[in-house]
Amino acid sequence: MGGQQLYSPDGRWRWDGRNWQPVASPPIPPAEGAQVSPDGRWWWDGAAWRELPPWPAWARPFASNGTRTGWATGLLGALICGAVIFTIVTGIEIVVLSAALSQRRPLTSTEGATTALLDVLGSLLYLLPYVGCVIAIPMWAHRAYRNLPALGAQGLRFSPRWAAGAWFVPILNLFRPYQVVGEAWTASDPQERSSTLETRARRTVPGLILAWWLLFIISSVAGNVVGRLGAISSTLAQTLAADWLLVASNVLDIVAAALAVLVIRRLDARQEARYRALQGGPSS
Repeated sequence: MGGQQLYSPDGRWRWDGRNWQPVASPPIPPAEGAQVSPDGRWWWDGAAWRELPPWPAWARPFASNGTRTGWATGLLGALICGAVIFTIVTGIEIVVLSAALSQRRPLTSTEGATTALLDVLGSLLYLLPYVGCVIAIPMWAHRAYRNLPALGAQGLRFSPRWAAGAWFVPILNLFRPYQVVGEAWTASDPQERSSTLETRARRTVPGLILAWWLLFIISSVAGNVVGRLGAISSTLAQTLAADWLLVASNVLDIVAAALAVLVIRRLDARQEARYRALQGGPSS
């Protein structure tokens, strides 16, 4: 805070870093850029301290989301690598199946065993980081949303529990995580003095988040279709068709995961910048 002290609007209380302490001297305006007191209950309007509405019961002081961001993006990177390898493996299977079909013969025992082994290895390399992402991304969303009151956001529509839990609720998981991330984004603008339901309604969610979510939904639907087709495939031609769809699904997964990495990193950086701005430090 550059040596500046934080005072209540009536000038009778001073923030010592942990508690409000009574003072007899007039209040000193805070350093430029400091807009919210450390306890999150007062904001500086440019001339005086104003009391903020009470925090939600679930609110906590700001906590860095860097570790969860690292885990989520690291697992997404592993997922991308696994999807690339899975696509290569599926490509090999397509070549083998195409050769057998062109020669109008069944797969040899060696070809069948080789493609089955490659399919298992490719699936494991994809599924293991996928399971990690299923855990890490909701945990990241929980922390990102829980930080919003400490960043001065008012009138929030959701809660950290729903920010994480909505990913696992059928139907709701088609749109609620997008809404949560969108609200977290608009509420974390380091250039805005205040964040209310009304001010956020006037801001637009960037196309990056929309593109990520649409690709995520499309790739999820495609993966579900591929899984069902693979389960009922009984001929080489049907298996070959399912493999081509699997390649397309994997490509969508790779792009969606890459966009998710950008969204997570940029939102984390945005929250850190807003927190610094609220504390009177540089926003970047």
